Amino acid sequence: MRRALGIALSMALALMLAAAVSSAGATPLLSCPVGNSAGTFTPPLTNTPQPVGVTYTDNYGPCVGLSGVRTGTMTRTAPPAPRTCTSLLGGTMNVPLTIAWSTGTTSDVIVDSYPQLLTGGVVELTLIGDVTGGDFAGGHIVVVDLVVGATPLACSTTGVASSSGLATLTITP
Repeated sequence: MRRALGIALSMALALMLAAAVSSAGATPLLSCPVGNSAGTFTPPLTNTPQPVGVTYTDNYGPCVGLSGVRTGTMTRTAPPAPRTCTSLLGGTMNVPLTIAWSTGTTSDVIVDSYPQLLTGGVVELTLIGDVTGGDFAGGHIVVVDLVVGATPLACSTTGVASSSGLATLTITP
């Protein structure tokens, strides 16, 4: 079951990456088609609104590009605010983030859109924005995370303390 889910997630992620790159219409400056995403919710998300802090860390790599970057890490943190399992599934946010690269450099990004869709128990998080400083400044970024964790049963009982899955990153001119 886990192997089948892993294969399905991998195929979906590859298709989304290909769509993101082709829609951008440009050769990527950096492509990180393989990665992982892990999130924590403190306290765990339930169906009852309560102040919950959220932290997601994405690890990307191996990456391909002319810059010498091989891997990268991005952490997004949201302070405690009223949240439930379903409140994470909608809305947009404008968030400044920093990506740390294996070369010892960083990229500052502003995520312009943060849509989240629940599909068959898998949450798809798509971040679209611009690189505003550091490596790849002036570029456009697309990050796609596919994570599993917020099941209806867990939300209605003990709550969801974490989620994990796949992540990909592309930066185009």
